[in-house]
Amino acid sequence: MKSLPAHNSKGAISSKKNITVFTAIFLFVFFRMGLSYPIHLVFPSTLYRYVELYGGGEQYTIQAFFLTIGILIILIILYKYGSLKSYATEFQVRHLERRSQKHYVKIWFWLGAVIMLNAGILFWQSGFTLPLLQGISLDRTSYLILRSEYSGLLNMSLANINLHLLATTHLFVSFICIRRAIGYRLASIVIFLIASSFSLARGFILSGFLILAFSYLAYQPFSAKLTKKGVKIALWVFFMLFLSYALILYSTKESFSFALSILFDRLLHGQWLGMPLYLYFFQDSHASSLTLLHPLIANILGVTMPSTPGREMMMYINPAGVEAGSAGNVPTFFVGEAYALWGWYGVFASVVYVYLFLHFSGFVFHRMKKTYLSCCLYGWVAYKVSSGLMVGVSAFLIAGLPAIILTLFLITILLNRYRVSFRRSFQRYPSSAGFSN
Repeated sequence: MKSLPAHNSKGAISSKKNITVFTAIFLFVFFRMGLSYPIHLVFPSTLYRYVELYGGGEQYTIQAFFLTIGILIILIILYKYGSLKSYATEFQVRHLERRSQKHYVKIWFWLGAVIMLNAGILFWQSGFTLPLLQGISLDRTSYLILRSEYSGLLNMSLANINLHLLATTHLFVSFICIRRAIGYRLASIVIFLIASSFSLARGFILSGFLILAFSYLAYQPFSAKLTKKGVKIALWVFFMLFLSYALILYSTKESFSFALSILFDRLLHGQWLGMPLYLYFFQDSHASSLTLLHPLIANILGVTMPSTPGREMMMYINPAGVEAGSAGNVPTFFVGEAYALWGWYGVFASVVYVYLFLHFSGFVFHRMKKTYLSCCLYGWVAYKVSSGLMVGVSAFLIAGLPAIILTLFLITILLNRYRVSFRRSFQRYPSSAGFSN
């Protein structure tokens, strides 16, 4: 097995200014959660009038802003001065363990076959159509209704795994691992586009590109200075913004200027503005903790699932959209859901728990060898973590992400013990292994 460095020859590996995956997560979340209200003060958004109308006035908006900023600062301080940062840095500057080209080509073919098999299942579930192509001629409302219909027809867990883990790994292998791989890369792009065609949600394909960015960052750390790597990341961010704008034009059929205002509101305000609504709506009565149960567990226990806090919020502010099937739920910063479930005690407990979860996740990858698979898993988990921070604390509780992290931890521990046991056996009985003179 050949081991090659995943860094350049100019000493970037020892730089303390390299941006880690968790640094990128916090920057991404801060941009989406912490800048909305300050930007609104400079460039007022009409969304705030709507929120203040339903959310008890400006006092809850100000309270939500300081609560968000305070919690982000706490998480960043804990990250900066705790061991999570060293875990992330040590993984990223580690040598990437490379295998033979034959191995990567074999993995590429097997992954491609599995992705296309899954795409075939989704194609059958959708009535032999590609959902993303069905919305070309639909207006905004019809598009949202069709998106809801497809969500009920398709196995979205399969669609998410197919694009966000398998297809991104397929691209990573063809672009990073296989040398002189123009044909492989073009085929991977086509397979990625096919996998991304089974959802009308604008964030579906964008999430795939975000996962690729996190995976590349785990593979190749770059300095915060304006270097070639930094420029590449900046171009990648610009590409994602352009793609987001194109998807808004596609799904709304609005004018270029109006689509630009939607993009601005969506990026800077849409994800966070649920916070003041949560603080106002759930101050006297809280949502049921049963909403944290996974649907499969609820079915086994025979429990009737109540509406989630996000769904209750949408029924409160947009009952007509819920009735028509064009409105889903209102996500927000993770402590918003914690407050909806358990009040201020839930806010405090959720911050402690989420940081411990992040710390444990960093520790798990710190214990793993750096391979193409661990880099892609790192990118996927990083996306899940960033999404959970901006959607709700339930993503870190009884959900798939904790089970995945625990599984990775157990696999890593077992593999490490197996290697140590094998090494000791080899040292004790070298002749029995066929290496005697």
